[in-house]
Amino acid sequence: MPVAQYLHFDVPRPLNKFFYKYIRAAKSVERLVAGLLKSHIRESDMACRYGGEEFMLILPDATPDGARQRAESIRILISGLDLKYNDQPLGTITASLGVALFPQHAENAESLIHASDEALYEAKAAGRDRVIISKTK
Repeated sequence: MPVAQYLHFDVPRPLNKFFYKYIRAAKSVERLVAGLLKSHIRESDMACRYGGEEFMLILPDATPDGARQRAESIRILISGLDLKYNDQPLGTITASLGVALFPQHAENAESLIHASDEALYEAKAAGRDRVIISKTK
């Protein structure tokens, strides 16, 4: 079944100010996360940038348990990244992920993305650094 996973960085406030001041540092982190995603998805999956610090993962043939496990493993991998810019440590980031499955949480591709986005915001509101499965539909 198709699954959408919406991922957003949880950047601590001091690091966030640094990112906005030094856009190249932010781009470096985004490239690092993009590489991590590419190396940890199946050939049939798709990872793409979907906004500022957001990525969308599309998993065409994932099971509900497989989707949750994949999201959790990606969340853990991101929190373990060694972030540096110009050989200066940047600290750590975490990630919140919202997961939605078709047809359980959505009727079409647009509502699938919307359901994963709502689950992402629920993860942020619940304290960040977590995976939330959609409760929509």
